[in-house]
Amino acid sequence: MQVSTAPNVVSNTLTNTTQYSIKASAKAFKILSDGLYSDKVKAPIRELSTNAYDAHVAKGNADSPFDVHLPSVAEPWFAIRDYGIGMSKHELETTYTTYFDSNKTHSNDFVGCMGLGSKTPFTLSDAFTVTSVKNGLKTTVINYLDEDVPNFSIISEEATDEASGTEVKFTPTEADSYRKLQESAQEILGYFDVTPNLTIGATKEDVKVPTKVLEGTGWYYVDKQLGYSDSIILMGNVAYPFNFSDVDGGFEKKYGWNETYEYRRLVNNIVFRVPIGNLDVTASREEIGWTTEGREYMVNFVERVYNEIKDIMNDQLNECENFWDARLLLNSMLGYAEEYYGDFDREVGNGSIGHFKWTEQLTWNGMTVSERFGDADKNPNLEKMDYRLFWLGYAKRNRYRGADKVNRRSDVHGIIPFDTELEFFQNDLPTGSVSRINHYVRENHGKVVLMFDKFTNKERKYLKLIGYPTEVRKTSELEKPTRSYNHSSATKGTTLGYELTGDSWWYNPRGNWDEDEELTLDSKKVVYYVPIKNWKIVQNDNEYTGRSLHGLLGNILNKEDGVKIYGIKVGSTKRLHKYPNFKNVFDVFSDFIVETFKNKTNKVYQSVVAKKFYHFKTHSSYKMVFTLINNRVFKKVCILLKDSGNDELVKELFKIRRIIGINNTASSEITDEDNSLVDDLRTIAQWLSRGRMDSPNLIKYFNSKVSYDLKNTRKMLSEDYPMVRFMGSAMEGSDNYTDSMKNLVEYMELVNSSNK
Repeated sequence: MQVSTAPNVVSNTLTNTTQYSIKASAKAFKILSDGLYSDKVKAPIRELSTNAYDAHVAKGNADSPFDVHLPSVAEPWFAIRDYGIGMSKHELETTYTTYFDSNKTHSNDFVGCMGLGSKTPFTLSDAFTVTSVKNGLKTTVINYLDEDVPNFSIISEEATDEASGTEVKFTPTEADSYRKLQESAQEILGYFDVTPNLTIGATKEDVKVPTKVLEGTGWYYVDKQLGYSDSIILMGNVAYPFNFSDVDGGFEKKYGWNETYEYRRLVNNIVFRVPIGNLDVTASREEIGWTTEGREYMVNFVERVYNEIKDIMNDQLNECENFWDARLLLNSMLGYAEEYYGDFDREVGNGSIGHFKWTEQLTWNGMTVSERFGDADKNPNLEKMDYRLFWLGYAKRNRYRGADKVNRRSDVHGIIPFDTELEFFQNDLPTGSVSRINHYVRENHGKVVLMFDKFTNKERKYLKLIGYPTEVRKTSELEKPTRSYNHSSATKGTTLGYELTGDSWWYNPRGNWDEDEELTLDSKKVVYYVPIKNWKIVQNDNEYTGRSLHGLLGNILNKEDGVKIYGIKVGSTKRLHKYPNFKNVFDVFSDFIVETFKNKTNKVYQSVVAKKFYHFKTHSSYKMVFTLINNRVFKKVCILLKDSGNDELVKELFKIRRIIGINNTASSEITDEDNSLVDDLRTIAQWLSRGRMDSPNLIKYFNSKVSYDLKNTRKMLSEDYPMVRFMGSAMEGSDNYTDSMKNLVEYMELVNSSNK
């Protein structure tokens, strides 16, 4: 990548001038090799991969993939191997012993330009090897840190018939970086023009390439949320985060706020392909280095994309065979998920385009496609039609993973989904139509059925209006499902269970359970169950109306896909204690809580401990001591306090330090998921702890109070050292307090000496 540098001449008449220099020190090398990067896991993947790509460009085989090896337990190393021109011994020494020296600054064909990326293995390891083949000679070198100073040594040179190219290899110092390396590799490598060959250990892995939803000249929409940014600038195979806030000033100056809002919606889940060198990047290459010229370039780019999308979408719509297909295509492009589907959990495209003003002008053969005839506001007759919707799985608020139950709504608020899986039926049976459609939807996963209870000219006119191209089917055409009517009792050696499929406890408790199923009593298959009475979950005579149990049970059993839970009527549960394969879900929760707090090793225990002391962080004494213990003067302060006879304050300081240590240790590896699990278990424990006298007292484990309170250490300190009360924010670490702490020690020494 060519780097633009403009010479700045101040004056050639000045005398006594000394030119700046950089001292080669451990501190400098640490900053350049490690300190530059905020994400130390992504850095070597990004930099070494682009170096591999550049090597292929240099050889003229840019359309060939390079190899990436990610660490596993059996093969704990990271490696990238390219098939470029390779490097000689001299080239290796120059590349790895010199910072800010790059042979790629003469051309924008290459991604590299700073001579820093080759050193990024130092972010994860203290040493890495480089093996390079060039002109039939294989050279192996090692780069390693000695007292934080990088060193370079040649290991071997030998003749070889291996293909030319270079391999960089190292073993991460921290084994817990393996998972992050895998996640980061997928995030980075998916944007390369040529997908690299990826293995995790000895297992070949596919690189997940983002799916293009809509594509134009130098840009495309992707099918997923980008997470860390609104959009992406893809330059030289490197995905840089791009947020509209980076350029919003240019748009507001040009169009004003209202028009700017339109462009703001555009910059969402879109990848902008920018030629190498058209934008500057930061030294870490983690972000775009924004300049006035760079912002102007992206403003023009966004404008061009905005104008191009309309033409592309119109062309695609007019290629459709009929009006209905055009509607379906538009719906997928605009992503009217919430507007058309309501509670439906459907996979559709990006939603930002649907808010553009010109979408109302899109047509198919001169007919307006964007007119929402599925909306009662656009078609008053729609509300007067009698129809019901059927689909597989629950609405979002009641859905759990793996639901296999047909949901239906008769009150759809005048909205009909335009969907490829949608079929229209007319009810022509006096009874049995619902059971037939339920069976049809269950057998045809993904199918959405709309059934008209009456089929008159009004319904025919509506279907013509929306362009539905096929004949409406009759429910009598559908297969009549067979059903077993033996629901009164189970056969010998079994009990009847009802699979839990929902959590709508208040208005439809029966709707939470599937049809009955015979469960074998004495079997090796574990059955998780809850007692039910009148289709409500009960335990110790208390009704349970909390959150879904599937995810919580799956979490503590380490089963990501969840666990089946059955409801068994209370009367039938009395004999289940004889069968160890039947496990009451609430007993499982209770045992898990007791064992967790007995062993004191589980994340749940650590999370609870951390929360016990969390409220201390708002106490002024906590802040003050936290500042002290993280400063080298802490021991000196305690010695001075002892010399002055203030042993009570010293004990209090060490007490708070212990609290801080406990809290930090417990919080160090706690995730949001861990805290969420604790909250759910606390709810279960609270519910189980009430009721009968013999109910287990589980809530005691989650008690957030401690047996003592913190004292006001600032006040105690200022009694002997009055000037402390004037030190203000320095005592709480909200200022540049290093010098202030030195001043504190000097002041305490002065007071102590005067008192003697």
